[in-house]
Amino acid sequence: MSKRRREIFEATLREKQAEQDKVDEERKRLNTRFLNSVIRSSEYFATAPPDVTATPQPSHSPIGPKLSKRLDTKDERFLLNTIPLVTASRSKLTPEEDLSKANAAVNQVHKVLDLHNAGSPEIFKWNTQLAIRTFGRKENDTGSPEVQAAIWTLRINSLQEHLKKNPKDKYSCRRYTILQHKRAGILRYLKRQGLERYAKCLKELGLRPDMVEGQILPVSKVV
Repeated sequence: MSKRRREIFEATLREKQAEQDKVDEERKRLNTRFLNSVIRSSEYFATAPPDVTATPQPSHSPIGPKLSKRLDTKDERFLLNTIPLVTASRSKLTPEEDLSKANAAVNQVHKVLDLHNAGSPEIFKWNTQLAIRTFGRKENDTGSPEVQAAIWTLRINSLQEHLKKNPKDKYSCRRYTILQHKRAGILRYLKRQGLERYAKCLKELGLRPDMVEGQILPVSKVV
């Protein structure tokens, strides 16, 4: 191999490695507890609702199924565990039949309340409650900068997914830019309140400082 060809080959390898490093960095940045817990409508509706068994769960553990109707953890546990198990225990069936009956009751309740039977607005409400639980400084905290930034992020990410499929939607493009500025404003306010809170919030939302403090990129540069 000639010197020139070797240089071209090495330059190509460096470019590919740089691209891969960028992809890995982006994946790592978006790999947060909050973002991994957010429900994405396009992915969620593509899957079937799981079967749920009537196995009692510890009071401190989160309920697995994602239910609509804004049920809290206590309500979910009561509907999916307590009622079916108590009902089955009072029957005159065998233990195996009792458990089967309880599981059938659980799945009937779950199918009625599951987010698969809801629409995008209900899913956004669920994600909003997730943001409040994750970032709220107290119970039902909707006013703290972290919660507001998280809710703006939910809207921004939803619009970003929409614009990937509908890039000529001018209204959504304008809305996307407006929300970016709103989020940047509330995060700059949070930075003045405390650098530690600011850095923690950015990390959990999968944001870099330049995405807040620098120039807001047009949607064409993002999607």
